[in-house]
Formats: sequence, C-alpha cells, structure tokens
Amino acid sequence: MAEHLSLDERLAEVRRDEPGIWLVADETDTVQVSVGLDGKLETLRLAPSWWRRVEPEELGQVVQRLRQASAASRAHTISELESAGADREPGTEALFRPAASSDAGSGGITQLRTRMGGLLEAFADLDRYRSMVAAATTEPAVLESPSGNAKLEIVGGAPRRLVIDRLNLQFTSEQALAAEILDLYERASRWLAERRGSMLEELPTLAGLVRSVRERAY
Repeated sequence: MAEHLSLDERLAEVRRDEPGIWLVADETDTVQVSVGLDGKLETLRLAPSWWRRVEPEELGQVVQRLRQASAASRAHTISELESAGADREPGTEALFRPAASSDAGSGGITQLRTRMGGLLEAFADLDRYRSMVAAATTEPAVLESPSGNAKLEIVGGAPRRLVIDRLNLQFTSEQALAAEILDLYERASRWLAERRGSMLEELPTLAGLVRSVRERAY
C-alpha cells in the first residue's frame, strides 16, 4: 500500500482486497453478519429455514452479538493499520497554553488567583457542555419495521435490543426479513443524526465555548 494514503483509504483498500474480511457467522452458519467501512451493519444473511436452527426469540440476540463481533474485527483491522504506521496524524493543539511565569509579590499572587478562578470556571463550563451533549444523545426509542416483523430498541441511536415477531415469520422470506432488519439499523443511524442535530441546535457551539474558556482563563 502506498504510504501517502489516509487510514480510510487504506481501510477501503483492505476491504476491496478481501470483501468478507469482517463477515462473521453463528455456530451453525445460519446467520451471517458484516459491518461496512463506516462500522454500520451492512450485510445480514439468513439461511433457508433458519428458524429450525435458531429460535425466532433468539435471532435478535444472535444478530446483535454478530454485529458486535464484526465491528470488533473491523476495529482490529484499523488497529493493525495504525500500528503499521498507516496513518500518522499530527498532534492536536492543546486547549490551554502554558501560563507565563508570574512576577513575585502580591500582584503576582492576585493575578494567579484570578487565573485559577477563571480556569476552574472554564472547566465547569466544559463539564456542563459535556453533560448537555450526553443528555441529547441518550434518549431511548423503539423502531418498528413496516410489517411489524421486527422491532429495534435504541438508546441514543445505538441498537440495544432486536425483537423478532415469530407469528408472521411463516409468511416472510429470509431475504425480506433480513432487508427489514437492515433497514431498522439504517433508520437508527438516521434517527440519531436527526435527533442530535435538532437537540444540539439549542446548545452553544463547542468553538464558541472554547473561545470563552480561553478568554476567561487568560
């Protein structure tokens, strides 16, 4: 691989050379799952008459477990690329500059106390911002497929529990059910992006907060 390629480009190259690199399956090879380059669920395959080997009530757990295993495999690939020096990113600038040495005497002490007070207030603001962002992205919701065959419980857009309704399975093909499940995971990603965007509009921008922190700290 060429050294000038970014990590994302190298990752895409690895996937192109080995399309099934993150494909994982259950013990009976009945359910196969793979995440894509972006780490989202991309592939779900169900073997014919899959319910004979996997209980419908357990399918959701199996899909979730395999999705996590596939994501871990992708993370391992990224770690290997980084360890090999595939993507060297420059260090980020520190948020706070080192304070200049204060002059001795009462004036220097007063100035130091003022700066310390501003610094503590700045960190308190950053912590409040973190809490507001966390609250905006931990809202629970339940997404349901149009047929009602599958429901996906999410928290902050992250899938937590997949529930399959076994009553309609006899009328649903493996391909149709897999497509419904994939659509639920895609909707979860869109839900998070839309919900985060609407809620974060009410929050101060991080850039503005950082500027405020710098002004008060220095």
